[in-house]
Amino acid sequence: MKHLIILNLNKIFISLILFFTQNILFSQVNTATPEDIESFYKSTTCIVKDDKPFSMLNAYIKEAVEKNWHITKYRFIDGADFQKLNQSPEYSFIILTEAEYTENKTKVKLDILNLVLGHKNKSLDDLPDLGSIPLVYADDEEDSYLYKIPAFIKLMQYQIALIKQQKINSPQALLDYHNKFNSEIKGKELWLLEEELSPEINSTVKLNKAGLLKVKITDKDALEVAIEEGKDILFAHIVKPYMADVDAGGRCWKFIISAKDGKIYFAENQKTSHVKESVLNSGDIKKFTR
Repeated sequence: MKHLIILNLNKIFISLILFFTQNILFSQVNTATPEDIESFYKSTTCIVKDDKPFSMLNAYIKEAVEKNWHITKYRFIDGADFQKLNQSPEYSFIILTEAEYTENKTKVKLDILNLVLGHKNKSLDDLPDLGSIPLVYADDEEDSYLYKIPAFIKLMQYQIALIKQQKINSPQALLDYHNKFNSEIKGKELWLLEEELSPEINSTVKLNKAGLLKVKITDKDALEVAIEEGKDILFAHIVKPYMADVDAGGRCWKFIISAKDGKIYFAENQKTSHVKESVLNSGDIKKFTR
């Protein structure tokens, strides 16, 4: 079950995960209020099954939720159940949606993992948003993010607790909070895939020289095990356009996330005009080592 949310770049939406900032922002989703956050803690979280044929998302989310979801009661439902329950604030929902916006006069679609709160007389587009995670450009391979699902489930819970405890009430305050931990990355064990690195930093030697001394270039299988086991490591999550579209201009979302607890240490969206800008590059590394 996938829903389409249209994005208007000229209006403002505060996402609790804040992966859109400044001029790239949701407009048709309501930001959760402090009252919504309190209602969430009393809700039962419903994980809505995706109905895409041959998708492995349901299996990954089910396993990740059963192992890592501790913040509310939860249950698994299908799309028909969601239609019946989504107007009740007694329920919150983890649901896959498809978001659309316009970039360089071209419509762009992203697969988003949303956490929303039920609300009387509101459609999906209007449900209070509790946290949204960009997964991949729509129709791209889900293999690029499935193994990260356990960390994303932790991230959602970390994010909600953070908003409540720190009383964060603006997108800029949230972005500033995440990115004040940039410099701590160099003291953590950071695992990266070679394809996530631009040529000037695509080896351990180059990364060490740039100031990252606890970095490891690994493969997807090893990283999946580390995330599944909740090891005390950091990893990258990068959402980028198709390679053929990068040089034509696009947008890339970059995160550094803790596999242990879902904490975000780096969060940016960047306009791309070259392939190397759609992966981690020397400019990003400077922010980690300053």
